Amino acid sequence: MSLANLSLLIFLIKITTCSSLSNLKQFLCRVTPANCQFVNVSLVQKQTSLEFFKLHTHNSSAGTDLLIKGTSKTAVISGLNYYLRVHCNTTLTEFGLSRETFKIVQLNGTVYQILNGLTHFYGNICAYSYSYWAWNWDMWEKHIDWIAFRGFNMIFVPTGVEYVNLQMFKMLGLHEKEIYEFFNGPAYLAWSRMGNMKNFTAPLTPEFINFQTSLHKNISRRFNELGVKVVIPGFSGFVPRELMQLYNKTNFNDVSCWNGFKKEYSCLVQIDPTKELYRTIGNVYMKILLKTFQTNHFYAVDMFNENTPKNTSLQYLQSCGKNTVSLIKSADPHGVWLLQGWTFGYDPFWENARVESYLKHVESSDIIILDMFAEVNPTWNRTKSFYGKPFIWSVVNNFGGNTVINGNIRETLEGFNLALKDSLSLIGFGFMPEGIYENTIFLDAVMQFTTLHNNNQSLRNPSEFYAKWKDRVSYYRYSDYKGGIVTNIADKLYSGDSKGSFPDSSFIYQQPGFHMLFKPTSEMSDTIEILLNYLEIIHRKQVREFSEIFFYDMSSVLQSYGDHLFHKIYEQLVSAYEKRDINLLTSCAGIMIKTIQLLDEAFSLLHLKSLPCYQSDINSFALLIKENPMKLSQNFRLQLTTWGYDNEVLDYAFKLWSGLLAKYYKRRWETFFDFLQLSLLEDTPFDDKGFEVEVTEVERKFVTEGVSESCIPWGEQSISKFALLAEKLIWLHHVL
Repeated sequence: MSLANLSLLIFLIKITTCSSLSNLKQFLCRVTPANCQFVNVSLVQKQTSLEFFKLHTHNSSAGTDLLIKGTSKTAVISGLNYYLRVHCNTTLTEFGLSRETFKIVQLNGTVYQILNGLTHFYGNICAYSYSYWAWNWDMWEKHIDWIAFRGFNMIFVPTGVEYVNLQMFKMLGLHEKEIYEFFNGPAYLAWSRMGNMKNFTAPLTPEFINFQTSLHKNISRRFNELGVKVVIPGFSGFVPRELMQLYNKTNFNDVSCWNGFKKEYSCLVQIDPTKELYRTIGNVYMKILLKTFQTNHFYAVDMFNENTPKNTSLQYLQSCGKNTVSLIKSADPHGVWLLQGWTFGYDPFWENARVESYLKHVESSDIIILDMFAEVNPTWNRTKSFYGKPFIWSVVNNFGGNTVINGNIRETLEGFNLALKDSLSLIGFGFMPEGIYENTIFLDAVMQFTTLHNNNQSLRNPSEFYAKWKDRVSYYRYSDYKGGIVTNIADKLYSGDSKGSFPDSSFIYQQPGFHMLFKPTSEMSDTIEILLNYLEIIHRKQVREFSEIFFYDMSSVLQSYGDHLFHKIYEQLVSAYEKRDINLLTSCAGIMIKTIQLLDEAFSLLHLKSLPCYQSDINSFALLIKENPMKLSQNFRLQLTTWGYDNEVLDYAFKLWSGLLAKYYKRRWETFFDFLQLSLLEDTPFDDKGFEVEVTEVERKFVTEGVSESCIPWGEQSISKFALLAEKLIWLHHVL
């Protein structure tokens, strides 16, 4: 290399390094604005394959300065996470730092921590419909920092892909009206992207698509600034049925209808992956994709997500897998196929021989498989680690954005540890909830366990790690509180049967009837004990600075308790009906309604538990994209309740939020109570058909009505009000 070229290379390295440090410094100032001037960062070259960070403090004229050195941006951010958590008793939550004001603590020497170098994947395609669809850049900016702070270094971002499809379909000769009606509405785009649905709550608008395209570029740029690799959607072959009129029909396969939806909204067509047309049109897609969006060379392609291949031959499946990679490589020689392993665990079609055939002609360097729902139903251990292909052991934990305490921390740690020891090709850990910001105590434990253990043998043992983690978590999550309340939550609420059907662990949300299932993952007495601990802390003001995360955690326990209480009274209600005791039945119904009302009022104080607050966000978003806010609101309310027009996935995405509790769940239960009382008063059997008609009317009316309540901002007065409402709910227990 010439001296001139060497000088240019050194100059470019310096420019890149300065830019990287600038991005990290900006991140520090967003996360710790009061202290960022005292924190300095630097990137160091790896002498070995190990990733690590070093922490060091020194005194200056202004006070104590902290220096974080790391082998990568992720390592530096992990160093900040570790320092704040271990030495400053604070951490970054969805509401900001759990303790906003703190001093830089002097260290006794240099702290050195080795990272295990695994990929840490975040993101679920469904979350973009259950949580993100009405977000603006300000919301994303905070969330991106939270994701990076947690240690994730890879994320899936499908936002804006409709622009690519729009341009492709126009080039292929389809009319814009046909294209816009092919896409689902904003809150249902995940199921357009997965090939499950079409034209549902459609059409999309050009303004929405353009906004999402611009948003994707900002999201991708920011993740790259923080060292997080972005996965973007590849070509899965799902197309409007009108395209069949332009090409030979033998090039297309009918996709199986999904979840009972009518053909109008489901039953798509797919270009057969083994046909030349797949490659021809796929090349058009990839060309537009790479021209539009920045790439980190990872492409998500899921051809058979909850739809069964029409051709069952092993040779056909081999060709599908081979052609998927071939298309990616033709557009991006460095491209890697990211495949959701949900396909293999969900559909009995995927017996081992078929999984092996699908992956057979795919090089290990060209694919990464997400072993989704591995905490309950792992696939790696029945497929010889996906026949040697690299995979990420992934936790789903949450379906539909449900607001339930779910997950068994110790079982999850042990499951991952087993895969780490015994699998042939594990390369990482994934967290893939369908809805965000639920069970972040669970996430806190599993991310620490999967990140920092190579230089501490004792912490590789799940039991020893768990014991150390739960002794520390209350300190940094609740700002120097020494009572260990999160320890009780972990031991008693995150220790249930994670292999059960966790929607049954909530009760209030279920459509009323007889013989209803309730399978709680905790004991009622434990929820009461933990709530009393929270109230004691509030009354004694033992937390130095109350953060909203304290009350959000408390609200999850309060909901769990409310479900227990509601179910116990329900059992008495049914017993009173069977005994024809109308006075007891009326009394039970009153207590059940009171329970819902108190939960509704308490949750109205928390933005993330309040439908009026979400409605306010949607109204702002509608203004941003020049859309009718009522249309977007109805799109959202439909998803939260009946999901489909004909209750196809009724209450799948249930949330016990303020507004939903009072205006939806309470009204359904009141209808049930009215029919019970009428049956007793007239001495007639319960009118099942009449109830079904009326409760369906209640559900559909909720979708179309407006929201009159306002979003209540969190403030100092919210603390005492929330505590009082919690006390009233606990008092109802004594009525039993």
